[in-house]
Amino acid sequence: MKDEVAISCCRGKDEGVREIDKLRERAGSDAALRARIEQEERFDQEVRAAWQRDCLAPPALAQQILDHVEDRTVRDGVITLSRRTLQTFALAACATLLAVGIWWLQARGDGGAGDSFVEFRQDMIQFASTDGIELDLKTNDLNRISGWLSQEQAPLPNALGPVASLETLGCKIIKWGEGKATLLCFRDQEGRVVHFFAIDREGMARGPEGQGPVLEAGEAEGPETLVWNCPDHFYLAFFDDEEVSVSELL
Repeated sequence: MKDEVAISCCRGKDEGVREIDKLRERAGSDAALRARIEQEERFDQEVRAAWQRDCLAPPALAQQILDHVEDRTVRDGVITLSRRTLQTFALAACATLLAVGIWWLQARGDGGAGDSFVEFRQDMIQFASTDGIELDLKTNDLNRISGWLSQEQAPLPNALGPVASLETLGCKIIKWGEGKATLLCFRDQEGRVVHFFAIDREGMARGPEGQGPVLEAGEAEGPETLVWNCPDHFYLAFFDDEEVSVSELL
C-alpha cells in the first residue's frame, strides 16, 4: 500500500522521478508492485490519447508553421532570414529611399533642376549672422576684387546696383551647393555694414524676377533684403543690423 501511494503521489512531478525509478527497480521482484506500475502507465497512455483526440489543432496551423519555417532558419539560437525575405526587405528599402528622394526634390521647389534663390537667401542670412566673418581679401579697390574673384572663378559683382556708391571693405568666397557664392562687404556713411552676395544663375532653379532691385520683407527673425539680377548672376543685399531697413539704399 505504501508503494502504491508513492506511485500516485510522484506521477507527473519532476521531483518524484528518482523515486519512481527506485520503485521500478523493486518491481522486478514484486509482482503486485509491477502490476500497479503497469496500470498507472496504461492510465497515462489513455489520458494522452484522449487529449490528442479531443484537442485538435486548427487545420491551417500546419501550413502556417511550414510557411514560417521556409522564411527563417534557426542556427545556434540565431534566426537567419532566407534569401527571399532579404530580397523583399531590400526592395522595400529601395522603394522607401526613392519616395523620400522624390519628396525631397519636390520640397525644394523643382524636380532636380537645382537650388532655389529662396534657399540661397535663407542660407546667406544665416551665414551673415555668424560672429567674426573673416574676409579673404580686404581692400577698397573694386578692380582688385574683381580680378581676384575672376582668378578664383567665383561670381563677379558686375551689377552692384544700390550698393555701388558705398565704401568697399573686401570680399569672401563661400562654398554653396555645388558651386561658389561671393560676399562683398560695404559700409555706408553712418558706419553700418551692408552684406552683398552674388551667385551664378546657371543651375539655379528659381530666382528673382525682373531686373530689380526688389525689396523683400524679412522673416520673423531676419532682415529685409534687396534682390536683383543681371544676365549671369543673382544678387542679394541686406544690412548687418537687421533692425535697419534696407529700403534706405533705394
